[in-house]
Amino acid sequence: MEYPIVLGMMAAYFGIIGFLALRKKDSPEPPPKGGIRSEERPRISFKEFYRARAAERERDTVLAQRRSA
Repeated sequence: MEYPIVLGMMAAYFGIIGFLALRKKDSPEPPPKGGIRSEERPRISFKEFYRARAAERERDTVLAQRRSA
């Protein structure tokens, strides 16, 4: 095959690939299965987070002691 024919075939191939890639990029993505969450968790400081976590652990240990008794 001649050089211009090969270049034309390659240009057509990569043109089609580029067109399909741009078309795929513009298509909207489906929404997530769980739906869109509009409510966000409130932000808390590290100190409050660890204090709540420690309180939860204490409650768990007390419940475990009650169950074992």
